[in-house]
This record gives sequence, structure tokens and C-alpha cells, in this order.
Amino acid sequence: MLTPLKSQLIDEKVSTLYKRLRSQATCEPAIVEGWTFREKPSWYDEDKFKRAQRWAYYHFVSVFLGHLTGLLVIFNMPSMMPPVAKTKSHSTVAKLFNRYLDTFRHVKIWYESDPFMVGSDANKSLRKINNLHCGIVKSMNGSVPKDSAEPIWVSQYDMVLILWSIMAPIILFHRKCGIHSITRRQMEDLIHFWAVVAYALGIKDENNILRSTDYDEVYGICDKLLASDVRPVAQERKYPSNHGYEVSKVLAIALQPLAPIISLQGLMRQWYRIFGITASIPVAHKFGYKSAVTLADTLLKYSVFRFMFAVILKFMLILRTWQRAKITDQMNALYPDDIHPDVDSKSFTPAELLAY
Repeated sequence: MLTPLKSQLIDEKVSTLYKRLRSQATCEPAIVEGWTFREKPSWYDEDKFKRAQRWAYYHFVSVFLGHLTGLLVIFNMPSMMPPVAKTKSHSTVAKLFNRYLDTFRHVKIWYESDPFMVGSDANKSLRKINNLHCGIVKSMNGSVPKDSAEPIWVSQYDMVLILWSIMAPIILFHRKCGIHSITRRQMEDLIHFWAVVAYALGIKDENNILRSTDYDEVYGICDKLLASDVRPVAQERKYPSNHGYEVSKVLAIALQPLAPIISLQGLMRQWYRIFGITASIPVAHKFGYKSAVTLADTLLKYSVFRFMFAVILKFMLILRTWQRAKITDQMNALYPDDIHPDVDSKSFTPAELLAY
């Protein structure tokens, strides 16, 4: 079993990084206008990166479970909601389905392609995401700001929270993701892979919580963010975090077509308990909750089930993409209403939401 080491030195590094994230990083834009990643970072290790891609190929379902579970909790963070409301991409169940079907297709591409090869699928995908983020930064702030003296919308800190949601479940609770056998080197390879992706997405090295690639340090900062930021806010659920919580519950419904075997509402209930967050999450049938637990705790121990469920998930990504228009129409008919009112960014300042 992979167990993180603790030391005073690690605690000091975690404390220093956390202080920066809560101060300077909140004043820095998520991405600088015109950002390109033509050059590989000096710390890039091609062997680690490719080993991580190969490892993820054989643990595809566990990796995606980890990414999804973080997504189901991160919308509780109040600074997530005004940009989400601004883009209107999360306003209905059908829009959530389309938004995150595309997201998971992008992530699958990143695991299968070279982000630094111009013209590769990963390179084109990351550039598309960067253009999207740059547009959101502009729309929320009036322009793409340079580093500010005050917290801004769509900051480096917000990007770190998204990065946390992608990797923290795997780093902190890998067994609960169905990863029952992983070495320190394999974990650090995966950390390095996502540190590189974070770099390509515009996260500065000094804000990149995965930059160290040392498992113990990364575990420490992920645990610190959970204990000091994510869990307290998700527990209290003040406005607009309460709307983020509702978005999370509806997201579990919206993505259900990708998971015909398990209940994503059951998965959400399980993971809120793992994160130590009190929440009432309805699950249509008790089997829905048990199916999510059984998949991660038992079935994914065995290579035959890892292979079988990976084939199913990859097939569902293709099938649901092909059926996108039909599913969108069905969801619009079943769930026609907006799932949350508009959260006006003019009602808050970023600093006010950071004080939650």
C-alpha cells in the first residue's frame, strides 16, 4: 500500500505553497493572452510522461472515476459559480451533458497523444481549451489582466482548484478509485503527466501543485486544500456555493448515459462521505450506491474487469458522441428548466468569495 511520508520539511513546503495559492495566485489570470506551449518545460521528463500514458491505458476506468469524483465536488467552491453562470454552459441538464462529454473526450485525447507535437490531437485539443479559458477571463474581467494587486475572476488559484479536482481523489484515496496496486514511481509518473498538462494549460510553475512530482509533497498540498478550502466551504454551502452543489447533483444525472452499469448519484454519495462532506444525495435505488462501491472496492482489483469496463467506457464515449443530438433532445424534454438562477458576478468581488 502506498503511504505518504511526513516531515517538518514537507510541512514547510506545503505551507509556503498554500500561502502563495491563497495570495498571489488569486491575483494572477488563469492564462496569459497569447500563451503557447511551443517549448517543453525544463523539468519535462519524456520517459515519465509516456510511462504515465501507458499506465493510464491499463487503468482507464479508475483514472476517469478519480477525475469525475473531483468534478462532482469542486463546484461547491464559490469562485467557480460566477464564470459557470456567465458561460451558460451549465444551465440545463442537456448543456451539462454536452459540456462534460466533450471534456472527457479531451482528457482521453491527452492520455493518448503528444501535447508538444504541433498538429497532434492533444496539441489541438489543449490549444482549443486555452482559447476557451482566455475568452472566459476576458468576459469576466473586461480584458485579460496582468497580475493584479487584488483577486480577479478566473485566476490561477481557480485553475489550481480544477487541477486539484482532477488528481486529488487519486492521490489521496487511490484505492477508492479502484487503484489497488500502484507503486510510488507509477504515482509520481501520473503526477508528472498532469503537471505537464497543467503547464500546457497555462498554470505557472510556482502555482502548479503537481510540479514537485514528489508524492509526499503533492499528497500534502492536496490534503491541505481539501482540509482548509474544499471541505469547509462544501459543508457550509453558503450562496453561491449552494447553487454549485445543485449543479454537482444534476451533473451526476447528466453524465449517467456514460455509465450504464453504475449510478453516478451513488458515486457522488460515496465520495462526499470519503471527502468528509455531509450531504443528502438522493439515489433512486440502494443498488445504485452499492454498484459504485462494488466497482471500485472489488471489481477493479482484477485485470479482467479493468479491461472489460475500460472497453465499455471507451465504447460509451464513442456511442454517446454519435447519439449526442438524440440525447440532447431527450434531456431537454425531461429537464427543460434551468438548474440554477444566474449568479451575477457583479454581486460579489472575487475577494469576498475567497473569504468564505
